[in-house]
Amino acid sequence: MNAKFHEDPAEICKEFGEPNENPKLAQSVFYPGFYDSNPKTLTLLDLLITRNRPKVVVETGVANGVSTRKILAAFEENGLTGSRLYSMDIDARVATNSLKNHYQFNFVLIDNINTFSQAMSELPSIDIFYHDSDHSYENQTMEYEFAWQKLNVGGILISDDINWSNAFLDFCQKINRKPHILADTEKFCGVIYK
Repeated sequence: MNAKFHEDPAEICKEFGEPNENPKLAQSVFYPGFYDSNPKTLTLLDLLITRNRPKVVVETGVANGVSTRKILAAFEENGLTGSRLYSMDIDARVATNSLKNHYQFNFVLIDNINTFSQAMSELPSIDIFYHDSDHSYENQTMEYEFAWQKLNVGGILISDDINWSNAFLDFCQKINRKPHILADTEKFCGVIYK
């Protein structure tokens, strides 16, 4: 399988249109800064939301809420008042009051595969899935499989830190999709379209 590597988030989106770039970052609160999505990945999220105008976005792994705030800001900047973000994490502290007060934010506490699968089964079909939780091979594969079933045709699966295991590339091979990889000095983010 061939993968196409990118250093610029806009390169991935060029095939699908060229939306405006407007990255915003939030401060770290609970976890070390390396848990946060990097600026290139945040830009990619913003560009994909601008271009695809999703109704339902699911993210796993909230941590300090950097990607959460980026997604909510992209909703607002693009007038996506009917869109919803479902953020899943094992730590209830990450659902801060400012996030809980945002009408488009829905927090789902997950502590094992059963609560994750239950939460995913209760969701409507999704347009964008963003993995940034436990990067073990087993967990990544499990999340990808559940997300792929729920993704609409044309939906997007994004996975941060794909360099931690081979799960993303193996999953792409299994479903016969050519991945796009956003490269940074320390982190790699993978993107596939359904």
